[in-house]
Amino acid sequence: MNVNFEKKTIELTTAEMNEAKKYNSQAYMDLMGARRDNPDYRVVEIKAKKVRTDLGRIDMKTIRAYVKAHGNADQKAEFLRISTPTYTTDGLRIEPQPFFYIKKWFLAQFPAVKDAYAAREAEIKAINDAIDAMIDAAKTKAEEEARAKAQAEADAFLTAA
Repeated sequence: MNVNFEKKTIELTTAEMNEAKKYNSQAYMDLMGARRDNPDYRVVEIKAKKVRTDLGRIDMKTIRAYVKAHGNADQKAEFLRISTPTYTTDGLRIEPQPFFYIKKWFLAQFPAVKDAYAAREAEIKAINDAIDAMIDAAKTKAEEEARAKAQAEADAFLTAA
């Protein structure tokens, strides 16, 4: 639950909203408390933000290129078996496996890919955390300077009087 003072709303995700609909649940009690504190605020349902990972961006082209470059003969043959349509001796067409099955197979056959993506995400997170820390430090420094300036002005005003 988030109380948005700018929009004058009490925001709940779908899961929180469903839980708050249950009388006497903790979410219900929390929502009623927020409504008592902010009687003119509207209760709105917001969509939870989906977090996309680089691993989710793997497509068939990437898988095909990686298997071709790094797979052994058995892996290449298995990849072709699951990713291309085949015909039986009777002429029956057998469709390829769905992409998500192929992706699951790929990540199981080549765990180094998953590890590389995880390492990259950890590296990006560390960089973003460092940037956030620098921003917080700059804000703190600016607040301290503003406070010191205001204190100096107040002291100068009081001593001049």
